[in-house]
Amino acid sequence: MSSKTYDPETKKEYVHENEYDYRIQRFCELGQYVKHEEEVIDFAFSLRDKLINDLEDENDTIRLKYIKWIEDEYLLATKDFMIQHELNVPDNINNFKSFTYEHQIQGFDNKPIEKFITKSDKNTGGRPEEPDKKVMKKQLRSDYYDLTSKKGYKISKALDILEEKYAPWKRSTIETYLKK
Repeated sequence: MSSKTYDPETKKEYVHENEYDYRIQRFCELGQYVKHEEEVIDFAFSLRDKLINDLEDENDTIRLKYIKWIEDEYLLATKDFMIQHELNVPDNINNFKSFTYEHQIQGFDNKPIEKFITKSDKNTGGRPEEPDKKVMKKQLRSDYYDLTSKKGYKISKALDILEEKYAPWKRSTIETYLKK
């Protein structure tokens, strides 16, 4: 989502994604810099550092969002641009590490008691597992055994019957569960 802002000092209208995009563009215009020059990179780092210093806690989502924007959309994009065009990459961008929020609570002896990191754990998303899935699989295997061994149905006919009985599951799912 883009916005437009007119700056009376430069007498120019800027199209920008957010306030920090506008500040970087304006800095380039005032100093007659190109977006990927070292002075502009230093300015972007100073904006990022100011945001980091002003953070109140890990719930300060607006500042965290802007920090991430500066890192992803400007600093890392600039690094990629410089590498693709075989330009000299400055050390501050080369050694750059993304910000993670760490909050330390000091004890009486000034030693940290606990530490919070705002990165989420991996493998926590996705669909929750069905609560009675194991029971249903066990019943599926039992029904399959009854149909094929006791009642004498062929495998394809047994799968047809099971597909009707276990309607949310498709035939391929039933075959997979029978193999395991």
